[in-house]
Amino acid sequence: MSHPRARVTLPDGQELGVLVLARERAEDGVWWYSLRLVLPGGREVDFRASPPAVQPIPGEDYSTLPGPAATSSAWLLTEMRRAREPVRLLHRADCWLAPAGSRPVSGDEYRALVAAGARACDACLPDRPETWDGQS
Repeated sequence: MSHPRARVTLPDGQELGVLVLARERAEDGVWWYSLRLVLPGGREVDFRASPPAVQPIPGEDYSTLPGPAATSSAWLLTEMRRAREPVRLLHRADCWLAPAGSRPVSGDEYRALVAAGARACDACLPDRPETWDGQS
């Protein structure tokens, strides 16, 4: 089985490429990732980390891992307030950074939210064309 890759930022700012072995959501809603770093010479080091230290790599397929949303919807909506203004952030259903309180949205609601000014998540890029395939 091949594992998708991700990028991890260490406390000193170094960035490393790692393999994602698994992910699971803790009771507080934070996603923790089981990761493997392959060192020169083939030695493997397994460890766990959570976002924002762990970031997806565009083009990698994370669909084989348990996802941040158990939903048949392709998208999630996060609603929050910043400086008294409502902020609506759209995510793909498998987004690494979608908070636990995000709710599923249909394709029609997604399009209406985009038209009303909802922002797309910079991590999962829900506005990519392949997200729309086969969705209503």
